[in-house]
Amino acid sequence: MSESPQNRGLALWLPFAGVILAAVITGVFALVAARDNDAPDAAVATSPPAPPAAVTTPAAATTTGASPTPGSTPAGTELFNAPITFQAGSDSETDLDGDAPKRTPDDEDNDILLEPDMREDAGDLSDFDGSALIAKWDGDGTPGYEQCRQAAANQGITTVEDVRKGTVLCVRTSEGRIVRMIATDYQKFHSMTFDTVMWSA
Repeated sequence: MSESPQNRGLALWLPFAGVILAAVITGVFALVAARDNDAPDAAVATSPPAPPAAVTTPAAATTTGASPTPGSTPAGTELFNAPITFQAGSDSETDLDGDAPKRTPDDEDNDILLEPDMREDAGDLSDFDGSALIAKWDGDGTPGYEQCRQAAANQGITTVEDVRKGTVLCVRTSEGRIVRMIATDYQKFHSMTFDTVMWSA
């Protein structure tokens, strides 16, 4: 049985129509893909930038004055407080500029001595080479550092006479140290003892 002309025409057109349909579908897909590529990228979530790290500046140093030199002692600092005894004569020459009073045969270091010609109830004190100043305290009460400093500066001499029990002396040593001496014991013709306070210059 032979095929009709109508069926033959349909058979020829079907493959052709399939090709066209495939081409159309491909074109549509290509168009959609191209449109997707032109679309803006999806927003990317980003965290806000971190704030800049805080910079800590050291506080300016606060000074209340010049720093004391290591080992230095402020003026008026008490350095020594104890009785000392002077024997009459040259062997009583005493240096008051050390850590504690000490006998010294060196006239240049000597600050005070008890003169040999002691009387029954009084004696004389002097600085052999004149580098220290000695003053009798004639004010009220017991002088402190500043009172003694002023007394020695204003009234100090190199020899003080008639020193007896109860006499208060203010001394400025050869190196500027201030010393208060209160006579507490008197051994006639022999020795005198003084409660002694030494302050730094």
